[in-house]
Amino acid sequence: MEESDTDDTKNCEKKNEDNSAPARRKCLYIPKYLKHYFERHGEFCAENPFKVILVTIILAGLSFLGLFNFHTEANAIKLWIPDSSDFARNYQYLWSKYPPDFRFHSVIYVAPENDPDILQPKYIKEIYKSYNNLRKMTTSENKTWEDFCFRLSKGMF
Repeated sequence: MEESDTDDTKNCEKKNEDNSAPARRKCLYIPKYLKHYFERHGEFCAENPFKVILVTIILAGLSFLGLFNFHTEANAIKLWIPDSSDFARNYQYLWSKYPPDFRFHSVIYVAPENDPDILQPKYIKEIYKSYNNLRKMTTSENKTWEDFCFRLSKGMF
């Protein structure tokens, strides 16, 4: 055995105090295998630098070609749930019938603590004033609330 192999044996014996045969064989085999692999690998790279560089560039170029098919996915349903599941099929149906462009928003009006009845005329007037302000708003493209508000046809229900 070489001197470094003897050092490996000493280190192995220190780590495995029980000195069982299987543990000792593993301890000796792995460092020895890694040492020989990296020695051969280093010698090959040192003897054939242009081949190694060329193969590295070719492999990197081939890997880069995969980026042309790359796309990001932000939909959690597509990321985590199989397409064949009932939930995914139901979600797809809802997505096709009610796309995310239809956002449902709510406003909750709360009366002050000292006057808990929200249905008083003064609060109803405030709610109505907010409603009118919302209807009067326009975007920079001159679109109003009516342009964005989704209406169900009268014959649906």
